[in-house]
Amino acid sequence: MKMLPKYLTFLFLLLFVFGSAQNVLILEKANKRKLFKFKEGDRIKIYAEPDSIFVSGRIAYLTDSSIYFENSPYEIRISQVQVAYTPRWGFGFLSELFFKGGIGYALVAGANRAISGDQPDLLKYPILIGAGLVATSFLIKPLATHKHKIYDHSWRIAILDFPGMALQKPQ
Repeated sequence: MKMLPKYLTFLFLLLFVFGSAQNVLILEKANKRKLFKFKEGDRIKIYAEPDSIFVSGRIAYLTDSSIYFENSPYEIRISQVQVAYTPRWGFGFLSELFFKGGIGYALVAGANRAISGDQPDLLKYPILIGAGLVATSFLIKPLATHKHKIYDHSWRIAILDFPGMALQKPQ
């Protein structure tokens, strides 16, 4: 009788995991254990040939061999994908932090200086320091995405299909 709650909990979790399965876009490094998984609703940026188009945004839905993006008329076939860009959390966070911090520092220090009418003891040039932080945020911005080259076979892209459980393509 003591095993019944544990058994039911296990069955419930198992049902939840398999009941919510769907198509998954996999981006993996060849011969390595590096792997990125994207589900419907995740953000990704892709460069595709032969049309030479960049498509970025949230994945609307995945079929067996195609990716559809929200607010995009393009159907991107997996065989056409040449480069995939994935976000780097740390650099994106630092860029946003420096941008907001630089603007906030310049505004607060400038307002404080204007109200009190005297020089701050620590830093005499709050506008320059704020502008420096904002400029640094723009310099860090290109590092916020990582480029994965699929055309030179160092990365592979595939869609894992879970038959019978995938969300149907909207008509």
